Amino acid sequence: MAEAYHVLSANLLAGLGNKKIIEIAGVSGTGNNSELLANLAVAVAQAGKKVLLLDCNFHNPKQHAIFGLQNHGLVDCLQTTEDFHSFVQATKQVNLQVLTAGSVGVTNPVEILMGLSMQEIFDNVRAEYDIVLLDVPSVLEVADAVVVGEKIDGVILIFTNKKDKVEQAQKAKVLFTQAGVSILGCVLNKV
Repeated sequence: MAEAYHVLSANLLAGLGNKKIIEIAGVSGTGNNSELLANLAVAVAQAGKKVLLLDCNFHNPKQHAIFGLQNHGLVDCLQTTEDFHSFVQATKQVNLQVLTAGSVGVTNPVEILMGLSMQEIFDNVRAEYDIVLLDVPSVLEVADAVVVGEKIDGVILIFTNKKDKVEQAQKAKVLFTQAGVSILGCVLNKV
């Protein structure tokens, strides 16, 4: 299984060009997209890249639990004047840091993600990291993935084998395309 993540990492890095901020979005909520993203982030860090994993999934944040971190992160950062660096947490993996979703309950995730403060964070992390990988809710569940996609370099769609239907993948593609979001690739999960 680890080898599959290293292959995915190599393919991602080979095709990025100057793109740095990428969201990983499931077509639907049927897969283990957060776990896939966490493993991909580790593989990219093992390839020697400085990686920030940014948990923008305010509906069901998981990165803090996956990495055993405090869930004091992005939402908390956006509601204070503190620098985002004070919310970034190191992991056991060299070159990999995580900005968790945060501990504050969010009732308006789309407004937060569309805000100027979020754009400022993207601008700052673009300058500091080789690659920033975003965990977002599945594209067909809520608007968050499309809203974030408009502010970053592109999206990689996760299609879960035997769970997601072709029509769902086509609908996800249309949503991103209509918003002007660049689809950088697709991963077939649970093969």
